[in-house]
Amino acid sequence: MYLPSHFEETDPSQIYELIDTFPLAILVAQTEQGLVANHIPLMLQGNHEMFGHLALNNDLRQLLPSGQEIIAIFRGEDAYISPNWYPRSLFITGMYRPGTTRLCTFMARSTTKMMTNPSWPLLVS
Repeated sequence: MYLPSHFEETDPSQIYELIDTFPLAILVAQTEQGLVANHIPLMLQGNHEMFGHLALNNDLRQLLPSGQEIIAIFRGEDAYISPNWYPRSLFITGMYRPGTTRLCTFMARSTTKMMTNPSWPLLVS
């Protein structure tokens, strides 16, 4: 995604807040079967690790070995800004502004570490 530098967020606390508030990530991976994407809730553990749960029957679990490179995309709030909201004087002076979208997203690149533990509680049956 094109991101002008003046819109880039570099404050880690703001990025962590986005992940905490909107934990449903789109997990994207290149596998032997091609690109695979799943919505997976991820939670921060410390400052640089995230963890989530894949159901035993989720295809992604079988396709992702440990060490597989992935991208996790977190999407926060967004809003469309109509050109009709700009002052009419901008249209008259030729300073027309097209519509745009304001959004909050964060894309994390990482590698997987798959773990299974039969003693973990079953949260969904």
